[in-house]
Amino acid sequence: MTPTPMPTLDILFLRFGLALVLGFLIGLEREREKDLLFAGMRTFALISLLGATVAFASQQFVGPWLMIVGFLIISAFALVSHIRGAGTGHIGITTEVAFLLAYLMGALVYWDMLVLAAAMTVVVVLVLTFKPNLQDFLQHVEREDLWAGLEFAVVWVIVLPILPDQTYGPLDVLNPREIWLMVVIVAGLSLAAYILSHLFGMERGIGMTGILGGMISSTAVTFDFARRSQDEKQRAFSNLFALAIAIASAGMFVRVVVLTLLINSTLGIILFPPMLAGCMISLLGVALLWWQIRRQPEADLSNVPSQHIRSPFALRPALQFGLIFAVVLLISRAAQVYLNETGVYLSGLLGGLGGLDAVALSMARLSRMMVSETVAMRGITLGAASNMLFKGAVAVILGTGEVRKKIFPLFALAAAVSVAVAFLI
Repeated sequence: MTPTPMPTLDILFLRFGLALVLGFLIGLEREREKDLLFAGMRTFALISLLGATVAFASQQFVGPWLMIVGFLIISAFALVSHIRGAGTGHIGITTEVAFLLAYLMGALVYWDMLVLAAAMTVVVVLVLTFKPNLQDFLQHVEREDLWAGLEFAVVWVIVLPILPDQTYGPLDVLNPREIWLMVVIVAGLSLAAYILSHLFGMERGIGMTGILGGMISSTAVTFDFARRSQDEKQRAFSNLFALAIAIASAGMFVRVVVLTLLINSTLGIILFPPMLAGCMISLLGVALLWWQIRRQPEADLSNVPSQHIRSPFALRPALQFGLIFAVVLLISRAAQVYLNETGVYLSGLLGGLGGLDAVALSMARLSRMMVSETVAMRGITLGAASNMLFKGAVAVILGTGEVRKKIFPLFALAAAVSVAVAFLI
């Protein structure tokens, strides 16, 4: 076997130190139940350091068998601790499994899989921390909820990968996988809102879904929450739905700037002022909606039990959204093709109806080839404005009176201010 070069001393210190920190983070969570468990902060930190040390010795001196023997010894120790704990009435094995994972994560750190080890640590700590929330959630899970999760898995894991990832149809713009991805996003946001509402309560769950949706598709959030506000069982949460829609749309302005910076940094910098203006208006609306909700009596937010709110999976509305998205793509592409440079602004306006990401990406590419960066910036801003107006129209058509009167004026103002800034600079 060819010997592996010895890492430098500073790299060894970094890896062993990170292994110690990751183990400490897991042990920090377990320390809360130290009276019932065999390991706490120090033990978990040392076991991760041991994993890194054994991985180091295996790679440099002995061979892979030492790592395997070390894992078997640690497993035997965890088994003995579990048997002793079972004698006192503690029958769970969560800490023992986390103990083994800490050892393996120490080894991953030494093998320079730092991101994977850190991600696994975060997941382990989250799973351990959310035990009370998960137990409460499982108390309300019914058979239809399990079927809903399986249906979503079919839509996402089975159907999406087999769809062709290429364009078809008139103007060569309709991509089946891209359109179906929008269906998955809408259905996934519905499922995420359901889960978060059970884990954190209806109020916080809706708000967290709005934040999540802002990073993915604020249009999908608006479509889903406006529709849900019409449901008789969920109408009491109309103000929360409006708040989540406003949060998601504020995030849209941030997302499009980041996306543009990645493709064309110069255009991203020029785009910053109009997007900042639209974001600030949206955030002011978020603050106002939050203040109004805080003034409401508690009964207004708790008169509907969250476990009876809705089925978490709704494929039909998601399919409707996918169809709308495809039609908008076709129309905006036609404007861009047949109107040449005149169609840049019009394609921005029409493209924004279906989502701003496609507009931002196309304008970023156009600004490198055939249009000026100022024109591209204004095209993206017009797309953002039309997207806000389109979402306002969705809120008016699908939402309750509370959603309509709060969302449409806010979005119209944000659209107007961002366009004004874009054409003044």
